[in-house]
Amino acid sequence: MATISGNTKARARRSTDLGGLPLASLPLAVLVPVALMGPNTLLALYACAGLVIGVILLWRPQEPPILLFVFLYQWVQATIGTFYSNLLGLPVAGLAEHSGQHGVAIRLLITGLIVLAVAMWVAAGRARLDLASQFREMVRSYSHRTFVTIYVVTWVFSSAFAAAAPFSGGLQQVFLIFAEVKWAAFLLLTASTFGLPRRSKFPWAVALVVEFGLAVGGFFAEFSSAFYYSLIGIAFAASDLLRRNKTVISVLVVTMLAFAIAWTAVKRDYRDFINQGSSEQVVLVGYQQRMTDLFDRIAGLDGAGMADGADKLARRLSYFEFFGVVLQQNARGQPHSGGEIWGSAALSPLTPRVLFPGKPIVNDTALTIKYTGLNPAAWRTGTSISLGYMTEAFIDFGPYGMFAAIAALGLMIGLIYRWLLWQKGWRLIIGASFVPVALMPAHLLEISAVKLLPALALSVLAGWIILVFLGPMLLRWVGMIRRKPLEPHLGQRAS
Repeated sequence: MATISGNTKARARRSTDLGGLPLASLPLAVLVPVALMGPNTLLALYACAGLVIGVILLWRPQEPPILLFVFLYQWVQATIGTFYSNLLGLPVAGLAEHSGQHGVAIRLLITGLIVLAVAMWVAAGRARLDLASQFREMVRSYSHRTFVTIYVVTWVFSSAFAAAAPFSGGLQQVFLIFAEVKWAAFLLLTASTFGLPRRSKFPWAVALVVEFGLAVGGFFAEFSSAFYYSLIGIAFAASDLLRRNKTVISVLVVTMLAFAIAWTAVKRDYRDFINQGSSEQVVLVGYQQRMTDLFDRIAGLDGAGMADGADKLARRLSYFEFFGVVLQQNARGQPHSGGEIWGSAALSPLTPRVLFPGKPIVNDTALTIKYTGLNPAAWRTGTSISLGYMTEAFIDFGPYGMFAAIAALGLMIGLIYRWLLWQKGWRLIIGASFVPVALMPAHLLEISAVKLLPALALSVLAGWIILVFLGPMLLRWVGMIRRKPLEPHLGQRAS
C-alpha cells in the first residue's frame, strides 16, 4: 500500500477536526447534572470545561491515545473528589482528613492540567492521519504467530530484567525501565489482534489473563496496566472503535472497575495476610495461598462491602488534599523554595547513580512531612507518600510560576511522543508500540517530579536503544526485517 485511500484520510481528518468533542459529550451528559446538584457547582463546571479542552486538544484518532490517557487519568484524580462531594452533598473539604485550602487546590490542579494539555498538543505537532491505517496494512503482511512470538520473547526479556533489578545497584532504574518493555509487545499484540476483524482474539486473551494473574499476586496488585494497554492498543488499531469493539471495551472497563472496587475493599486485610503482620511491603506467602486468600475475600463481599470499596476507591483516586494543606501552610508563612525540588529533578538524569553512588535516595514521605507538617503513624511503615509534581511546582515557584514548570513538562512529553511516532519504515512499528510505555510514568498526578523527570529521561534512553539495537534484532529474528525493506508498507508520511 503506497498511500491510504482518500476516503480513509478524509474520515480521519474530519475526526481530528472535531477534536474529540463527541467523545467528551458522553461523560459530560453525566457530569454536568452532577455538577449542578451540589455545593461545589462552580468548581465542578470548571472541571467539565477542563475536560472538554483536554479532549479537544489531545484526541488524535489515528495514533496511540497515550497523551489523552495521561490527561484523563490526572483529570480524574484532580476532580473526582469534586463530583463525589456533590453526590454526598458535601463541600470538597468534607472528603479531606486534614484542613486546608482544598477548593483552591483543585482549581490550580485543573488549570495545571489545561496548561499541560496545551503544551503537549503544541509539542506533539500535527497529527498523523495515516498511522493506524498503515499499521493495519502492515498487520496483514504477517501472521498472528509473528506478534505472539514477539510478545513471548519480549516477556522473557522483561522478566529477566525485573528479576535482576534488585541486584543491579546503581543501574536499578535502567533495569526497571527495560522490565516494562513487555508492555510495548503486549500493545503490539493487542493492536495486531484488533486491527483485523477476523483475527483470533484467543492469544491476546491468554496474554491478558497471564498479566492480570501475575499482577494480582503482588503486594500492590498492579493489575490495571494490562487493562490500560489493552484499551490503548484497541483504540490505536481500530478507528471505528466504538462500533466494532464496544463489547470488548465495555467488558474490559467493567471488569477493571469491579476488580478495583473489590481490591480496594479487601486489600488491607489481604496485605496483612501476605506480609504476615509485619507491616512491611513484602510478600511472605506462596502464590497459590495468596490467590486463594484474595479470591476468598472477594467472593465474600456483599453489597455493603462493595459500596464501602467504591467509597474508598473514590477517595483514594482523589488527589488534592496534600496540595490544599500545602496552600494553607504557605498562607501561614511557609516560603517557596525557589526551585529546590524541580531543580533536583532536572539534575538527577545528569547524575546517574551508577556514576554517583553517593547521590541521596529520593524520600517522598520526608518531603510530604516537611511541606505539610503532617506525620501520622501510618506513614512510618515504609509506605511512600508523595505530594505530586504539581504541588511540588507550587512549593518551588508559587501559584503563577508553577505553570511554567508544568508547561515545560508538557513540552517534554509532547516532544518524546513526536519523536517516537515520526519514525520511518519498520522503526515506526517500534516507536508506535513503545510510546505509551515511555510516557506511562506521566499519567499519575501523585508522582514526584524527582521521580518523573528521570523516568522520562530513562524512557528516551531506552527508546533509543530499542530503536537502534534491540528492536531491529528482534524484528529480524521473527522475519519482519528482510533484505526487501518494509518501506512500501510503512515508510509513507502523512501528506
